[in-house]
Amino acid sequence: MVIQSGYGYSCNHYPLRKFAEKNNNSKQFKYELTLDDGTLLNFNDKGEWTMATNIVEGVPTSIYPSAINHFVDSCFPKTKIVTITIKSDGYVVVLSNTLNVKFNNEGLIYGLNN
Repeated sequence: MVIQSGYGYSCNHYPLRKFAEKNNNSKQFKYELTLDDGTLLNFNDKGEWTMATNIVEGVPTSIYPSAINHFVDSCFPKTKIVTITIKSDGYVVVLSNTLNVKFNNEGLIYGLNN
């Protein structure tokens, strides 16, 4: 079930990518996919994504609220989101300028760190 959810998710949001590697870490209830472009995707035991990372191309905007993309485009126009983690209280993103930004579940900013 987790594996199918992970493959379905990656096909929807990364349609032109092939799977390069997959790992199942049953101790942490985590499933990890690496795509051929270097994208790393982590999933929990329910098959829900928990983290996406791509240092070269950034992560696709389709996986997080549009308010996050609007904030990044407005405040940091020459950067991209290279890592995004979803938590129970929202999202933590790492920008290509190494800035960490925290957003609530609606995509409103509530924290900023170097």
